[in-house]
Amino acid sequence: MNATLGRCAALAAAVVCGAALTVGCSQSGGDESPTSSSWVAPPPDPPITTTVPSPVPIEVNTVGLHSELAPGGAARWAADVNAGAVATVIGKCWTVAPAYIRVRYFGDRPALAGIFFRRPVVGQAGVSWGRFDSTYAHIPWDEAKSDYPCPRITLERGEHLYSDAYVAYIAKRFILRAQGNPINPADTEAAYRLQCVYAPGEIRNVASGDADQIDVTREDLPHGDARWTVRSGPLTMQMGIEPGAVCVKSAS
Repeated sequence: MNATLGRCAALAAAVVCGAALTVGCSQSGGDESPTSSSWVAPPPDPPITTTVPSPVPIEVNTVGLHSELAPGGAARWAADVNAGAVATVIGKCWTVAPAYIRVRYFGDRPALAGIFFRRPVVGQAGVSWGRFDSTYAHIPWDEAKSDYPCPRITLERGEHLYSDAYVAYIAKRFILRAQGNPINPADTEAAYRLQCVYAPGEIRNVASGDADQIDVTREDLPHGDARWTVRSGPLTMQMGIEPGAVCVKSAS
């Protein structure tokens, strides 16, 4: 065999060897295991799943805080909201209207998580996250010292921090206190102030109100302030906003 034919034969053998990897063609004379150079099939594609990813969890940012919040309280609240435990949160957050809780705590998990991702700010009325004129959360001081603080929330720009349902619930608590039947045994004026401190008016006949029939009329004022006229049976109350709270200015 001449040199040219020899080179052709070698080339042909290499091509045949490359095409025959599945049977273990070896360049070392067959001493290697047939599987050492065998072609291995790629792993199968992962199965298609219809599982919906869980919403982003709420984690309350407490960076920079010291003793402003009771230890672990905000985390306990966030854990119950993350778990979707509506009834549990309503039971523990008895200072806040149940209708408000259903919408503001459970209505938009990503928005709520985004609010509490921000760094907290300590102010005159409590601890807050976000911007008051946009998405915002606020824990007033009387809630901050609780082991389960319940925030006030705005989930979108232009939303009132205190809805009519929220105000009606404050009025209900005030009436039930006067009737000797508070919504919770811990609901006292010393623990949770409901009467306005600044420029209060006369407060009388509160027990004449009907806690199950409350109508609220809102009047918006400059700079995001507001006041409400609340009617409950024969009782009329004027309510307003003081730092961190809706309060009763007068009742008759």
